[in-house]
Amino acid sequence: MNIEDRKIQDMLNGNTPIPEVVEKRAAAAFDAIRTAGEEFDMEKTEITKRKWGKSRVAAAACIAVLALGTTTAAAGNYFGLLDYFNWRDREIPKEAQKLINDNVEQKGNEGNETAENQYAEFNIRQTLCDSGQMMIEIEVKALEPDKYFLMTQDWMPEDMISNLGMVSEEGDMSIEEYMEKTGKQALEVNAYVDLGEKMTSASFDTKMEPDGTLIIVENTENVIREKEMTLTCYTMVLPPDLQDKANDEGQNLTSDEKDKIAAGEMKEPVVTDNYIRDSFTFKVTDNSISEKFVYKPEQPGKIEGTAIILDEVVMTKTELGLYVDTAYHYDENATPEEIAASEEIVFDVVKENGDWLERGPGSAGGGTVCLEDGSYLQTRDYGVTELLEEMPVKVFDCMSKEQYGIIKVKKQ
Repeated sequence: MNIEDRKIQDMLNGNTPIPEVVEKRAAAAFDAIRTAGEEFDMEKTEITKRKWGKSRVAAAACIAVLALGTTTAAAGNYFGLLDYFNWRDREIPKEAQKLINDNVEQKGNEGNETAENQYAEFNIRQTLCDSGQMMIEIEVKALEPDKYFLMTQDWMPEDMISNLGMVSEEGDMSIEEYMEKTGKQALEVNAYVDLGEKMTSASFDTKMEPDGTLIIVENTENVIREKEMTLTCYTMVLPPDLQDKANDEGQNLTSDEKDKIAAGEMKEPVVTDNYIRDSFTFKVTDNSISEKFVYKPEQPGKIEGTAIILDEVVMTKTELGLYVDTAYHYDENATPEEIAASEEIVFDVVKENGDWLERGPGSAGGGTVCLEDGSYLQTRDYGVTELLEEMPVKVFDCMSKEQYGIIKVKKQ
């Protein structure tokens, strides 16, 4: 287990204090989650990149947020997915390296009429895909690199440029100081791929190359699971002259207008954010070889101390790693209080001695979704793992860190 893996597992077990800067950004993330919960129906909306829904929010966040890395990397002229793995101190198996595609077929991003040809150019540099996850490397180039400094919504003016992968002859400095010295303007951009409502989690890492090219690496669960897929990359650019001009349409409604909206006599104005939005399509191919195995608990029934009944654990092996789908439901005789106390439960496949498995080279993380029949499915990913006839599964609460023991599941 490498250093980063140990840090993640120690945090899950409550053995390591979380740095103040992480706590601040995590707090902001949870504020966004709560806001999204107000905007979307928490009982009907599954987790997506921007929607937190049917799944148990805290449990999913516990899995997904800890999968995110700090944006640091050594400077280089070209940053590919192999560099990304090295940066995260995770080795990609040699057998999985052939899954990286650096000749991505893409359409619609050559001379678009909006964001691409006014301020920035977006391209898919590389992809990596197997049956469990996909990694998409997006490159963004300012069309006037001497004028604009590309930034994402996650970066702050006080962030140090060394944390973005940049090196300056004048030494380390904040983004704000760098822009003052170079006379550049901040150009806020973003790009992402949304796989739809079945998407449980996604992590995003960013890096700046020496020539000012912004790299965004999205790592997400492959919920489509087809061999050939055409996906859409959504792009956003906030023009510099509109960055400080908030559109307050709909924010200064009179009491009479609010009453009419509530009564359905008037439509609520849409508040725009001034972003120029665009998109283009690209193809992703899954050339991996997958082996799927179904495991079931040796002793069926409710997990002691919880309201959960474990149904089965499906483990899928590829050249890249191991993907685990844990299916469970709540005991029909459980009280609402017992169910509420079981909402943050996490299932983790472990070694025979109870030690944690190696994390996978990616950071797709995982999450929990409620299925149509009312049961639940929790997803996790690990590194390449030898599957035995019996596998131990550790059960614990990712918020309180309370342990509920280890369950043995048997290959069917």
